[in-house]
Formats: sequence, structure tokens, C-alpha cells
Amino acid sequence: METNGETSPPVTEEMEAPAKRRKGDKGMPKGIIEHRTGKYQARLSWKDGTTNKTVQRFIPGLFMAIEDAVIAQAAAQELFDSGGVEAVWPPKFSETRNKRGEVSRAGRIKHLSRPWMTHKSALALVCVAAGSKTSAVVD
Repeated sequence: METNGETSPPVTEEMEAPAKRRKGDKGMPKGIIEHRTGKYQARLSWKDGTTNKTVQRFIPGLFMAIEDAVIAQAAAQELFDSGGVEAVWPPKFSETRNKRGEVSRAGRIKHLSRPWMTHKSALALVCVAAGSKTSAVVD
């Protein structure tokens, strides 16, 4: 190619521009990201059967090396393929959890379960505090 009488040097493999990377791509395998702690985290992605949208969830745990994250991702994918979402991510809540508005017996306030002071017991305490040697009994 000639422009203004100059010839351009032949293009070699070394001079070719590097392949353009996608935005946000850091050269990691698919589904592996670098956590803010410097460790690596893996995630699975799959198509939801009902809405046909892609769902992404992280695999529990952080990994020191990219290879460890890739191995964990492959193991989680096998579990997912055989048992579904519950095989990789167990349910968060137990079946015995109280419904909204229900209060468990252990969660009640202790002072409400104590018997209230009656008039007779209050009078007896006043007499004892005053130093009376006779007990006050009111019928």
C-alpha cells in the first residue's frame, strides 16, 4: 500500500493488535471472580425452566487459587446436575420455624411469667421494712 510515495512495512504476527477483550473480562475462566480479599470465588449459572432466564448463584467458599475454584465449580456442577438446586445450596430455614406473629415459649420475657405481688405480700414487706416485730396479716 502506498501513500505519498511511502510504503508501509509488511504486517507480521508480532505487530498484530492483541485480541480485544470484553468489558469486565480479567482473563479468568467463566464463572470465577476475584473477591475483594484477593481470594477467588466460583459461581454456577443455569437457565431457569419456568422463566427461561439465566440464574447465577455463588458456590459457598473462597479459594486461594483459580484452579481450586475451577475444581469446586466442576464438583458443584455435577451435584447440581444430579440433584438440583437443593443439592448445592441447602434450604436456609428449618421446618420448625415459627410463623409470622407466633412467639416461641423460650422467647417470652421472664418477668411476665412471675406471679404479681399481691396486696397482702406488699403490706408484709412494708411492715418488715419498718422494723415491726409483729407480722401484718390482713384477711
